[in-house]
Amino acid sequence: MEYCSDLYYLFGFRFVDSSYYEGDNSMVVLAKGNLQFVFTRDRGQMFLDIEGRIKMKRIFSFSIDLIRRLIDGSREFNAILDKENGDFVNRNIDRIIDLFSESKIETTKKELELIRRERMKIIFR
Repeated sequence: MEYCSDLYYLFGFRFVDSSYYEGDNSMVVLAKGNLQFVFTRDRGQMFLDIEGRIKMKRIFSFSIDLIRRLIDGSREFNAILDKENGDFVNRNIDRIIDLFSESKIETTKKELELIRRERMKIIFR
């Protein structure tokens, strides 16, 4: 989470959930409004998913690589929260917040689902 501390300190996201699982696995959730960042440590690697929520109901979740593809057209499929993805979040937090605003969340969901299907076609050729 070293790359995303600005979510808490500068953008007002709050810790709303955390869990520890067997071994070295854990999860931390930062939320603000209908947007949640879910940080998951699994088998020694940190992953980032972004969830859109309306009225406290989870409506969808997408990995950071799909968010990147939507915003900057990146063709890499890397959901690991490394320096590059952390820097991307910091540079694009305003755009991410906007995409998950109530007025845009349904369109964002549809676009991300299309990107996810594209990715599946590439991966499972």
